[in-house]
Amino acid sequence: MGWDLITVSALLLAIGLISYVVLDGVSLGSGIMLPTLRKASAKTTFARSFAPVHLSNGLWLLMCALGLMIAFPAAFQVLLEALTIPISVMLVAWLVRVWSGQKLLRTSAEQGSSYYALFSISALVIALSQGMMLGAVIQGMTLEGTQFVGGVWDWLTWFSGLTGITVVLTYALLGVTWSLFAVPDTNLRATLRAYSRHVLVWCGYALMALQLIMPFLTDALRERWLTLPNFFHMGFVPMLALMAYVWVYYVIRFSEWKVWPFGIVLQVVGTAYFTLVTSLWPALVPPSLTLADAAAASSSLSLMLWSAVIIVPALIAFSLWRHLGFYRPNAGAKYAYVS
Repeated sequence: MGWDLITVSALLLAIGLISYVVLDGVSLGSGIMLPTLRKASAKTTFARSFAPVHLSNGLWLLMCALGLMIAFPAAFQVLLEALTIPISVMLVAWLVRVWSGQKLLRTSAEQGSSYYALFSISALVIALSQGMMLGAVIQGMTLEGTQFVGGVWDWLTWFSGLTGITVVLTYALLGVTWSLFAVPDTNLRATLRAYSRHVLVWCGYALMALQLIMPFLTDALRERWLTLPNFFHMGFVPMLALMAYVWVYYVIRFSEWKVWPFGIVLQVVGTAYFTLVTSLWPALVPPSLTLADAAAASSSLSLMLWSAVIIVPALIAFSLWRHLGFYRPNAGAKYAYVS
């Protein structure tokens, strides 16, 4: 079993995960931002800019979970045991979100305020759960070989709380900048543009806090970030993120562009994700479970890769069909909701 097969499998899972973060992050972030709108009509318009496609986005996370189970079963078992509680909470919230999301398409905010509240709460719980699981992985788990020997509450720390808040704010930023070109109402877009500026500032604070704390969190991260020449290599990507952050703030604050804010936010999220991957690589479950230790047999890795050749293009086509089929040209706006 060569490293090439393991690396390709890991990169494929990484690509699938960032695809989920972007696609479902828009839906979750929009749900999180729903309560900030006061008028019921504004909530209805805003909800219908993302509700019809929120269900299809979760297929990317399902694909990643199945891929992890097939290609890296040891890591899958460790994560399942260590994160039983947040995973269970996330799944329950996901079911609530799916049910309430379908109701959003059939009712307005005046008629179904409870559905809107459930959708927002479930989106917040999912985002917070995912962020806290991410924090638990970054800070490392108690392992003996490939077995988890820690407690069921080890994931609950101040650092996982910080990562949870950061993911919530990141999703909110994705959702609100997406709405700048997905929402047809001009007045609502102006309101959301003002909100996006505030969310961007708080998201920047959270990302900066994580960036400053991570190098001192564990010995492995300290060596990866603070030793030479790693310091110069690793510091390049956060500098790109900082430049993109300043750029998107300028675009939101001083322009009326619709698409560019979301595009630049994607760059910020992409650089943050790349920084995370390079900080942990080749560990899959820090501190000691590496890709090679967790990998399945070559036959299983080959099965996953050949399956991905079929599944990934089909999933991309399905996601494009759901998103592009959701809009149509309109004289008054670039896109309009198809009721």
